[in-house]
Amino acid sequence: MEKLAQAISGIFSPVVESLAIIWLATNMNITFLGWTKVFCLSVFFLFLLPYGFFLYLRKSKKISDNDISKRGERHRFNIFTFFSIVLFLAIMFFFNEKALVFFYIRLLMPFLIYIIITFFWKISGHMVVNSIFVQLVYFYTKNPLLLLLGIFVLFLVAWSRVYLKKHTLAQVVAGLILPLIILIF
Repeated sequence: MEKLAQAISGIFSPVVESLAIIWLATNMNITFLGWTKVFCLSVFFLFLLPYGFFLYLRKSKKISDNDISKRGERHRFNIFTFFSIVLFLAIMFFFNEKALVFFYIRLLMPFLIYIIITFFWKISGHMVVNSIFVQLVYFYTKNPLLLLLGIFVLFLVAWSRVYLKKHTLAQVVAGLILPLIILIF
């Protein structure tokens, strides 16, 4: 069971999901710069910069594991990622990509609240990112079968995070509900 839980956590990790979210976001918004340029800039600012910083923190032993399991170790990475996103949004705003900027600001709100909560309590980043991803897939496709599959995946991810003792049930439920509340309203 442990190998299954690790596989689920790895396959549906925020690293993998963030690339899928970038792809969906780029496809969901009409761009003036063109899809390729916007996608490349998105990958650079929203994935490569944060992931590079994560690798730096990991190599310098400022974080102890790939899941950033210790709440206090998450702050540097979260703040760096937040400012990388804000810089990306400023560039997109400058290039008149206002629909994309508005779209990402809505995604930024759950992340900002997640960052604030993380200063006081541990919340599941896996669940936050997966919840956002499932909502985006449904918004993009309007396919109820994909929504049901997404809900099943959310249950699997929640189970894996609790089973691996990375989070409590309350932490995964909070990670699930936070984006739902913000993105639905």
